[in-house]
This record gives sequence, structure tokens and C-alpha cells, in this order.
Amino acid sequence: MDKTCKICNTVGDEVYMINKYDEWFCSNICLSAFFTAVNVRGSNVEFQASDTHLQWKYVNDTVWVDLVPLTEFGVLTPGPPGPQGLQGEPGADSTVPGPKGDKGDTGSQGDQGLQGTQGIQGIPGNDGADGYTPIKNVDYFDGAVGPKGDTGDTGLQGLQGLPGADSTVPGPKGDTGDTGQQGIQGLQGIQGLPGIDGQDGADGYTPIKGIDYFDGAQGIQGIKGDQGDPGIQGIQGVKGDTGDTGLQGIPGNDGADGAQGIQGVKGDTGDQGPQGVKGDTGDQGLQGIQGEQGEQGIPGVSADPWVIIKLASDFVTSSASNTNVTNFYFTPAINKTYLIFGYFLLRTATTTVGARPGVAWPSNLTDATARMEASTSLTASAIRTWGAQTTQNALSTGLATTTNSHWGSLDGLIITSGTTTGNFQITLATETAGTNVTMKAGSILMYREL
Repeated sequence: MDKTCKICNTVGDEVYMINKYDEWFCSNICLSAFFTAVNVRGSNVEFQASDTHLQWKYVNDTVWVDLVPLTEFGVLTPGPPGPQGLQGEPGADSTVPGPKGDKGDTGSQGDQGLQGTQGIQGIPGNDGADGYTPIKNVDYFDGAVGPKGDTGDTGLQGLQGLPGADSTVPGPKGDTGDTGQQGIQGLQGIQGLPGIDGQDGADGYTPIKGIDYFDGAQGIQGIKGDQGDPGIQGIQGVKGDTGDTGLQGIPGNDGADGAQGIQGVKGDTGDQGPQGVKGDTGDQGLQGIQGEQGEQGIPGVSADPWVIIKLASDFVTSSASNTNVTNFYFTPAINKTYLIFGYFLLRTATTTVGARPGVAWPSNLTDATARMEASTSLTASAIRTWGAQTTQNALSTGLATTTNSHWGSLDGLIITSGTTTGNFQITLATETAGTNVTMKAGSILMYREL
């Protein structure tokens, strides 16, 4: 746990600190400084660190005394700030204001203002325009009423109502109280009376229909009117007598050729003609490309119970995984027992890389076992035996030469069930991926049913 030095405030683990009387010191220097100070006047001393020294003084003194150079402490790490001291009480006659007084009561609402007086009457409107002057010696009906005079100007606004009684008197003041509610506004004064209508204009006269008035001079001839619409078609006249036959016309030119007629129905096939003379024999055609090798045929019935499969062509692989040798397998029938042998010609491209023959098994066998052998030198070979029927091989690690074939062999026994499926397949893998190994043509797989 970290502790803080009583003298210089250095923070350190308590394992490395000095404890005296429940006080902690970072070194014997600080411990001695503490006892030096308290032995003179008790514990009323203060300490501080200047830029160069650890200093001390008595509480009521003003002079700081150098105690120990800061270089004695090495590199100092400032400790965390101490807790803030309690705030001192204000002195007498402090400028700090006293506590705030209680809020004053809200002033009462002022009374409603009195209704304003009626506004002054509006100014009279302008006189209406005079009617038209009648024409001499012409009788008229009474003319229409002249237009209404302009509306008089709006009367002056009524005086504002008096303020409510005592509405401005504030409540008793403490500190500033809440603002009193605003007095209800006085009612609006009554609108002034409308201005007097302007005087009506003199009545005009309406002319009487059909009365002649003064003869005017003859007017200019009017413009010619538009053409009238066509009249209704008349009734068709009676048909006249047939006229005499006219002279025969001159013959016309030949007409254009007509379109070709539809093709006629095909006639019956004619009799076969005599056979032609035999032609010369043509040149022999090019030989066709050889087809791919067919699948292995079903073994024929033979008095010899052994079925022998001979590898027809070299099989080469550079894969380190077990790879099926082409057409080097047989398919066992269900519920049978087979005895199996194999003899393999193995080669490698590098003597330090082995050729590894193996077996991939049918599924759902009742029982089976086998042994695969492959040379690793002229005096030794690798052997694989099977318990569980998984694809495995004989782990050859090299062959003696690259120009000769080397030994590989197989012997095994399998018992099929009623659900056995798949092939008994010979495989080949290289010890090192990328290096070719070969199972040569002429290798033998043979089996018989027991």
C-alpha cells in the first residue's frame, strides 16, 4: 500500500517507507528533520520544498530555514494534492451580504377602469354629384337615384378609460416581491357616430321608348355585311330519256401479264433408270484416331477359378495421396468369400523417394484383412497390414535404382455381406509430393471365389 512522507510528501510503497509513531518517512534524512524540529518547540512546525531545499519554520515565524538540499532525495515525484481545507469563517464587518429577506406578498389586483366617454361625432360626408341635365323638349321618367355620397371620416376615438382605483399602489416591500397581477384594462370607449350623408344630386330623366328626338345628319354608310349562309338544296329534277348508243371505241392496249399460276401437283415417280457403270475404287481413307481403352470386361467362365487382371499400361503419379491405379480393381459380389494376390513392378524417379502401393476397400464387408509389401532397398522392404478397412499403403522410403523395377506384393482375404458395394482397388502414392513413381505395365492383380 502506498504511503506519503510526513516531511517531503514523497509517495512510496510502505515496504520501503519508515514508520514512526504512525507517521511515515521516505528516508532517515526526513525522519531526522522531523525529530530536530519537534524537539525544540513541540510539533508546531511547518515544512515546504523550495526550488533547491526542503525548508521548515515554526508556525508563527515568517522565515523559512533550509533543512536538506533536494538533491539528497534524488528525483522527486510530487505526491497527490491533499484534501482542500475547510473554508474559514468570515471576519467581522465582512463585505459578504447577510441572508436574503423573505419574499414580499403579492400586491392585490387593481379595480377595473371606468368606461371611456362616447367619441365625438364624425365630420359630415361630401355632397353627392349632380344628376345629368335634361335635353330640351324631351319627356323623361324620373331618373335613377344619384350615387351615394362618400362615407364620412371615422370619428375620433373615445377617450381611454380611467385607470382602476389604487391599481398602482404596491404592496408592502420586503425584498422585491413577485410582480402584482396587471389590472384589468378599461373598456374601450363607444365608437363615434357616423358622419352625416352628403346631399343627393338632382334627379335625372329616363328617355321614353319610341319618342323621336332631334333629327341628326345622315350617318356614313355602314360596312357591307358578311355573306349569308348557303340556301337549302333544291329537289332533284325528273330523269331525262336515254340517249342514243355512241360509236364503238378504239380497242385498248394489251393488259399487263397476270401473276404466275399456282404450281401443279407433283407427277408420279418415273420408272427407275438402268444401273450406271461402276466407278473406280476410291483412295483409302486416313486411319481414324484410336479410341480410349474400354472398361474391363466381365470375366469369362473358365475352368481355372482364378481371375487375373494384368495392368495394360504404365501408371505414373507424383501425388503423395493414395491415387487409384487405372483399371486395376475388381468388384466383389455379395455374400461371397475371395482370396486375393497381387504382384507389382515398382519404379521411382529418385532413389531416395519410395513408391507406395496400397488398397482402397469396398464398403459393408463382413470381414477382411490384407498385407501389402514394398521394397525400400535390395535387402529390406516396408509392410502394411490391415485391421480396419481404410485406404492405406506400404510406406516405402526409397528404391535401390531408378532404371529397374522393384518388388511389390499383396495377399488378402475378404468376406462380403448382402449389402457390400464398391471395388477392391489398387492405389499408388509417392513418398515425396512432386517426385514421380510408377507401377509398370504387366503388374498382376488376381483373385478367386472360394
